[in-house]
Amino acid sequence: LAPMRDRERSMRRWMLPLLCGGVGHRCVPVRDWPGDMPAVDYNILLIARRSRFFAGTRFRKRGLNGRGDVANEVELEQLVVDGATRLARSGCVTSFVQVRGSVPLFWAQELKGIIPKPPVQFHGSDADHTATKLHFANLMKRYGAPVMCICLNKRVKHEKALAERYETAVSALNSEMPEGVRLLYLAFDVKEKWKGRPNYQAST
Repeated sequence: LAPMRDRERSMRRWMLPLLCGGVGHRCVPVRDWPGDMPAVDYNILLIARRSRFFAGTRFRKRGLNGRGDVANEVELEQLVVDGATRLARSGCVTSFVQVRGSVPLFWAQELKGIIPKPPVQFHGSDADHTATKLHFANLMKRYGAPVMCICLNKRVKHEKALAERYETAVSALNSEMPEGVRLLYLAFDVKEKWKGRPNYQAST
């Protein structure tokens, strides 16, 4: 509908933009400040926006496409607003944005029978990581640099090979990028970090 919208201005009033995502809100009263600081009510909002590009169901959409769009990307913004902001003359607002999505490489998982976790299959030829470059270029255009990449893949079985390829791709891209805008990479295995802790089962 974009060509019609751009060509016929009168059509815009008939087009309703839709957002796929969700909004959550909690009010957190803080009463026990040290000293004589007044009590404050903090409003915490979580706004999730799901990208319309390369979307699909689990296992059927993995990796990224040739334009650098990753499967099932979700932008999550956390807003913290103190009660004084309602006066529009004071108060503070903070915003923290994170984006989750599939590992930005050409890979897939093919569903066969009742296998709970199909093996990872690597497909396509992208030796220069062209699609991966497009993905991170888009992130930098939207949010600035540097971009922090947190890989949550487990370091076991099929996920280990995917995580290693991802780290190799990030290293290759960084070798071509100037200091200050290079990608920051962190591998974080949640299950391994929490293993053995008493509240692990509750946390998972």
